[in-house]
Amino acid sequence: MKAIVCIILSSVSMISLAQEKPATDCRDVNFLMERVWKHYQGNEKWLKTMDSVLTICPNSARIWGDRAMAYMIRGEYVEGLAYLDKAVSLDPFYYLGNRAWYRMRYLHDYKGAIADLEKLEQVAGHTLVYVTNAHMYIMKGLAYKELGEVEKALEQLDFAIKEQINSKGPEWLGVYDYLYRGILKYRTDDFEGAIEDLTLQVKQYESLADTYYYRGMAYAATGRKDEARLDLQRAKDILLNGGEKRWESFVVVADEIFLSDVDNALLRLY
Repeated sequence: MKAIVCIILSSVSMISLAQEKPATDCRDVNFLMERVWKHYQGNEKWLKTMDSVLTICPNSARIWGDRAMAYMIRGEYVEGLAYLDKAVSLDPFYYLGNRAWYRMRYLHDYKGAIADLEKLEQVAGHTLVYVTNAHMYIMKGLAYKELGEVEKALEQLDFAIKEQINSKGPEWLGVYDYLYRGILKYRTDDFEGAIEDLTLQVKQYESLADTYYYRGMAYAATGRKDEARLDLQRAKDILLNGGEKRWESFVVVADEIFLSDVDNALLRLY
């Protein structure tokens, strides 16, 4: 299985904790975290409980990381990053990639994300490391893309895709790997290359609206209007019928698509 770094949401009730089982040391962090999930993350009870838990487990990277998450999703980035720094100091292998992800998603600190991922490679001693559901070099490539360093971005994406296939097989590719590279090629006017990658993406994950939208746009750019209409209409049908697309609760993801994008693209074809 992939060594996937997961972000876990959490909260704690110290009153029930004290009643059910004494917690005077940090030998059973899982027990503590079970109680953490009973409260809405980031509310007053959660914060008070986390303070208490940290007096019991001051060196638990997991607890510091969960605390960081609560602050990040509330938009309190300075505090969240400070807690995440503490988690990194305690468990760099797990939390360097985690911090890189937060830097990209919430802070748009792409240079900082690249620095974290390079440190992660040094700590891990190899490159076959996954952060959330993406190879670390996929993430690095996306950071370079946002900085406008297209050649470096493509180099990282190529490396990640080839390494996964050669080392573990195509089933180890991330869910969006071909999509990411296809979008990058589309944005840099390599329309044929984009169509090739996005067709591979369709074969891997055929129910994603994003893929049909970007392949439709690439077809349109090469004058293949009939194929463009078919793909754009498929993207629209998926969106209208509650199908799948990339999105996150708290931010607009890079290159995210919306129904209005698809409608406007279809209008331009007529």
